[in-house]
Amino acid sequence: MLDATPDALMKAVMDRQHKSGDFNGLQLHTGSEPDLIDAAKGLVADRKLEVMASEVDYPNPHIRPWPSRRTIESLDGLADAADGVVVYPTPSALKGVRVPARLKG
Repeated sequence: MLDATPDALMKAVMDRQHKSGDFNGLQLHTGSEPDLIDAAKGLVADRKLEVMASEVDYPNPHIRPWPSRRTIESLDGLADAADGVVVYPTPSALKGVRVPARLKG
């Protein structure tokens, strides 16, 4: 279970992206805690997270081929998303983040 504070969620998203080996995002689904969804909404509003959904963005939301245009409302409709949504850090959230050496190049 993830800690629902914005800092902890942001760390979990960054860890998922950098440790997955494929720059994957963190999946949120209908069973996610409401406090976690609220934290994600705040980070989307602050432009620190982007939301990808398979129904509207790309068939596989674990692949982010372009910046997302999803909004906070994507998280409101989470119950309707068959595969949930996947959140990724935005480029501005990644500024100053050290990329692991194994991922460079």
